[in-house]
Amino acid sequence: MYIPCCGRCTCPRGVAGSKGITVPRGATGPEELGTIYVYRDLTDELVVATNEAISYDKVGPMSSASLYSSTPPSTNITINETGLYRIYYTALTTSSNEITEVFINNVPVPASVAILKIM
Repeated sequence: MYIPCCGRCTCPRGVAGSKGITVPRGATGPEELGTIYVYRDLTDELVVATNEAISYDKVGPMSSASLYSSTPPSTNITINETGLYRIYYTALTTSSNEITEVFINNVPVPASVAILKIM
């Protein structure tokens, strides 16, 4: 039976329970989140046909030079470390074909399609 302490007196502690089981330690995760930033200067006009890849000609800040490989201008960015990645992208268009999509290993990424407004 459990009788709560009234707060006006000192109640003795109960007996400590037995130690739980020890499990193997999990794999060590990354030391930090990696950042890759590539872009195309907005002052440069680029004409892209339907189903043509957009090339990036500038490299911005990155957390680790070994994280990726890309030689601008390029449409390919090679990720050198396995892991879970979040990809953000923006594309400005002036045509009626205003749909963009991310491809990984030449395969479209589900739910990566963005419908953009005409500028």
